[in-house]
Amino acid sequence: MSVDHSNTIVTNIFMAASPPTRAGFGLLHIVDQDTNSLNGSRLTSYSSATEVSAARTAGYISATTEAFLLAAFSQSPPMAKIYVGYRDVSLAETWSTALAAIEAVNDKDWWGITSYSRVDADIVSLAGLAEARKKFYFFQSDDASILDAGLPAGISALAANERTAGFYHSADAQPGELAWAASRLIFNPDTISAAWTGPVAGVNAISSVTSSQRDGAIANNVNIPLPFSSAPFYVSPGVNMKGRPIGQILTGDWFAARVAEDTAYLKLSADMRGQKILTDVTGQTVVRGVLDKWLTIGKDAKHWPEGQYRSVPLPITDADVLAERLRFNVEAQVAGSARNFEFNIFLQTTPLAAA
Repeated sequence: MSVDHSNTIVTNIFMAASPPTRAGFGLLHIVDQDTNSLNGSRLTSYSSATEVSAARTAGYISATTEAFLLAAFSQSPPMAKIYVGYRDVSLAETWSTALAAIEAVNDKDWWGITSYSRVDADIVSLAGLAEARKKFYFFQSDDASILDAGLPAGISALAANERTAGFYHSADAQPGELAWAASRLIFNPDTISAAWTGPVAGVNAISSVTSSQRDGAIANNVNIPLPFSSAPFYVSPGVNMKGRPIGQILTGDWFAARVAEDTAYLKLSADMRGQKILTDVTGQTVVRGVLDKWLTIGKDAKHWPEGQYRSVPLPITDADVLAERLRFNVEAQVAGSARNFEFNIFLQTTPLAAA
């Protein structure tokens, strides 16, 4: 056979379904100013400070939105992408309508939600939308009563929200909560379970507070930025409005998403081969492989400690057989991140006793 140039064409055939699409745990910032048109797009994304400034030069975003996004991209390392959605205030569009329109474009690649608005009613509305969607909302307030006992009346309804985090800053114009969310969501939960305390760049310091005011914010489960070690702007305690570490919520959402994605892919692949996932012990073994895979990945990423996780197939009942259902329990100890340290130091003039 004579030689030709057909080696430039490569055809790959895979006897399996396409790999599952992975849910992203990125960040969505919603703008609601008349000067934010996003060039007519309901949702767009930016991958760098350069792209943000170019959008501002072109008139697609306002100076305020540019400043907020530049602060978000000033984190180290910076996020690979930040989504920006548009709420049309010229049409008096509600947050619910705006978010639904944004989701119609893309609802898989972002988990955290922020907004420029500091209005209590907007904060409460977005918090409710995040709770219903299993997303996570970060809000910022300059209300100094946050530093005292109890939350301000306008946001008191958020006191038990699991999917809302409060952030205190004495200046509303500062992009504190956006920059903080960006500094944490840069870490891919597939490979690392990040603490939600940490330094944040690109935001001015808050006005001076007393130790009792600091403690008041923390007692209200509101995160507050203060100097710590060599960091001039360090956010702590890293909790939601119920006082739970935010990382625990992210860990749960991450694990649920990955198990659902891979189980759906497992079922699809079996169907394409004309095979069954049997409603018996063999079927349980196949599906349990998905659970154990992600439990191991979670251990490696420090979502849970070594040896503190397990999957348990549940007994198959007649009702399970009738419903074509396999059931499992998964148990894991969510790993915490120490932020309080206590040392007892004993100094004496006499020799120490033998240990």
